[in-house]
This record gives sequence, structure tokens and C-alpha cells, in this order.
Amino acid sequence: MAKSAPVFHTIFTLLAMALALPVLAAEPSENLLPATTKGMVSTPNLDHAQTQLADTELGKMFADPLMQPFVEDLDKQIKSRMAKAGVRLGVTFEDLKGVDGGEMALAVVQPDAKDKNSHATVLIIDVTGKEAAAKAMLEKIAVNQTAKRAVKSSAKAGNIDLTIFTLPLKAGEVTAEHVIYFLHQDQIVITDNQSVAKGIAGRFGAAASDSLAKLPAFEHSMAKNAKAAGEAKP
Repeated sequence: MAKSAPVFHTIFTLLAMALALPVLAAEPSENLLPATTKGMVSTPNLDHAQTQLADTELGKMFADPLMQPFVEDLDKQIKSRMAKAGVRLGVTFEDLKGVDGGEMALAVVQPDAKDKNSHATVLIIDVTGKEAAAKAMLEKIAVNQTAKRAVKSSAKAGNIDLTIFTLPLKAGEVTAEHVIYFLHQDQIVITDNQSVAKGIAGRFGAAASDSLAKLPAFEHSMAKNAKAAGEAKP
């Protein structure tokens, strides 16, 4: 069982499953993400989710010794895909250990609704009670970006300060890559698109009409999930 513990962590995140937990104090990620979000995985508590998943039929199936070759291969694939997303944000999955004090959500966004080729990755982490670890992670990101010769700048989104790193152009590139982050009300937001960062900053404390939470398709999906889950929290 111990050998399979890491895969429970990653599988749970991708399946976006979670059992009943106390109401989150931080802003739910669906309230912050834009309606142009194309995909999101989220859990209110990674450690709790991992423990609870082990007791489900799915968890027991993946703990079966006969499943280990498949489980190990799937674990590698999941971590590889998540690592690629992390590279764009200047953070690795290992960096996230110890900073989550609540919900953690990873999303893929289409910044320009009219341009199907536009894309952005967003990571939102509730770091309630983990302020020191959260600041240490952001400092590590800054050091890593500086090592890549990224140029640091800043911008304002209302009363929120954004930290921006602009990476040097690579051969064949015409648009520079960015890493943008901010810490606000015990939540870290990291993304590779400045307009997305500013949009998320503007949704704090507001029932924004352009949020994922207000998207009819999302509302419909979550309503079905809630009905199927009963007392559990999707």
C-alpha cells in the first residue's frame, strides 16, 4: 500500500475527486478562473484526498499487486505531463509540497475567446497557514527565472502587485514567454499570461459574471456531480 501512495496523490488530482470537507475560507478557484477556462483539476486538500482515495474501490484496485506495472507506468505519465505544465510556470510539483493549506487547482485557459490557438496555464493555491513556505517557494521561482536570464518587472492589477518575469526569446520565437505570480488573501496565483493574471486579480471578492463558476456548462456539470456524490464534495 505504501508503495502506491504517490500515485493516489496524482490520480486523485487528475480525477478531481474529493470527499466532504469544511467550507473553504479562501476564494474558490472557479470564482477566480475566467469563463474561457477549458479544463481544470482541483482538490480541497491533497493529503486528505490521498488518504480517502485509498479506501475507495478505485484505490483498492490500484493497490492490488497485479496492478503495479500499470500503476507505475501511469504514475510516470501523469508526472511527466504535470512537469511540462510546471515548466511553463517556473514551478515543479515537488515545489508545491508543504505550501497547500487548502484548495489547489490547475487550469488551462483560452485567454482570447476568438483565438483557438491562444492558451495559458494557471495554478491557484490556498496557502492559508503556510505563509513562510509560500514565500520561500515564490523566492525559489524568482531565483530560477533569474538563472534563465529572465527580466523581472512588476505591474498593478487594482491594489494587487504582480511580479512578472519575461524570458529571453528562443531561436524561432517571436513572442517571449512569461511567468507571472502574486500572493493575495492567502492565495498564490501563478500563470504564464498577464491578461489572465489581471483578470483573476480582479475577481477576488466579486461575483464576476465572466468567471468559470458562472459558465452554464460548468454549473450543469457540477450540479450533476453534486447529485451523484450525495454528501461528498466533488
